[in-house]
Amino acid sequence: MFAIGIVIVEFCEGNVAALLLLEELLETEFPEVAVLQSDCLGRCGLCRVRPFVLVNDKQIFAENTDELLDKVKAVIAQELQFYSN
Repeated sequence: MFAIGIVIVEFCEGNVAALLLLEELLETEFPEVAVLQSDCLGRCGLCRVRPFVLVNDKQIFAENTDELLDKVKAVIAQELQFYSN
């Protein structure tokens, strides 16, 4: 499925976040979200240290993938709230 969203979630294919199946998880729950996987987002130091994604170009990172998914969902909800007002 290809979504064109008002919220863009990006991640590197080499980051642990790539293991989460973010596209399937997020685009199903939030149809307004587009998930993009890149070869590299140019933030090599962070990518090697912990899971992270960009949500509308804001860095979201966590100690583990479960925490990351919770944080990403919260940021998506905030972004959608901003656009709905």
